[in-house]
Amino acid sequence: MPSQEKLLSRNQFMQSNDGVENKKTLVYVQGNTLVCKQPKLMFHRPSPPARVMGTDMSDKSRFNLLKTIHSINWEDQGKCLFCTLTYPEKGYYSTCREAGQHRSSFWRSIEDYLGKKVPAFWRIEWEDRKSGVNLGYLWPHYHLLIVGVRYIPHTLVQDKWAAIHGVSHIHTYIDDCHSREDAALYAAKYAAKTGVCSLASAPNHNTRPRGRSWGILRKNILPVEQPRGYVIDDPRLMQEMAVMVPRLHDYAAQYGNVTFTLLGKSAKAMEGILKERGIDAIPLRG
Repeated sequence: MPSQEKLLSRNQFMQSNDGVENKKTLVYVQGNTLVCKQPKLMFHRPSPPARVMGTDMSDKSRFNLLKTIHSINWEDQGKCLFCTLTYPEKGYYSTCREAGQHRSSFWRSIEDYLGKKVPAFWRIEWEDRKSGVNLGYLWPHYHLLIVGVRYIPHTLVQDKWAAIHGVSHIHTYIDDCHSREDAALYAAKYAAKTGVCSLASAPNHNTRPRGRSWGILRKNILPVEQPRGYVIDDPRLMQEMAVMVPRLHDYAAQYGNVTFTLLGKSAKAMEGILKERGIDAIPLRG
């Protein structure tokens, strides 16, 4: 295999001139994420409604998180931990910068304990307080999925988070995933969650500067799978594959192309078809 420096990146592959000029279909696969892109055709896809900045989280942003989750090599990443961090009765952050400082300070203390840098997914969730002086008020708390870590003492989590807020006691939770599949499902669940606590509506609950509702700590060291690409010469193959995807066949008939993204088992099944047809995978840069 060529060195990483000589491999094409995802963007270079998906925007390669060969695919566009020769009317070839390009397929990018990483883990359980599959992105299929055809050259621009004469048909026009309807534009989505414009997003009003700062009022909600876009579907595209949430979908990007789901794609990242499905690109991880869950088979080789080892143990994962679930963690919840609540804010004390005295209040939460007053600015976006302060919220980021809370996360950064906590994470540095955890990495100091582990003796290494560790990636994690985080998201903020808002729920009505069930007790205390803030009963009935929407109050934030963090959920984290810590990747590749077998054990962190609960007392350490609680003490470090409490120290950041200058309190002697604070509610926290940490537990291990029962399986690798649980880790992926946990992350996907909170990315796609709907209702008052969803990622889409969470920013609206914060009357102070809104900031991000989710993110990835140490994204550059996430254990993602080696990406690969496929070049398809036969347009009939893509039409056959489109039949497998609900609603995609009707979309292709209406707009004249079958550009799409698949996640999870559907992505694996689609790549299986390409392999069965003898289409060779092209290694890409991770």
